[in-house]
Amino acid sequence: YKGKLTKFKVKFSGEAAVIVKTSQHQPYEEIYDLKDGSIIYETTVSGREEFVRWVLGFGPEAEILEPSSARREIKRILALARENYE
Repeated sequence: YKGKLTKFKVKFSGEAAVIVKTSQHQPYEEIYDLKDGSIIYETTVSGREEFVRWVLGFGPEAEILEPSSARREIKRILALARENYE
């Protein structure tokens, strides 16, 4: 994927933390273990939209911490998706 480079910081918990921790997803990534079993995942990607959709696939076990613009984007996407079920 191509586009502007964006640095992401994501918190994964539960099964998502296990999946992310046990395989490489990006060429340059850093993973930090937290005491509660969750992880902080940091990477820089050029495919921002694809990365956001990948994170969304983990549902409530993933939370984008940075950048704040991606957090707002996730909120917008989830609000639109919720409308489908009301």
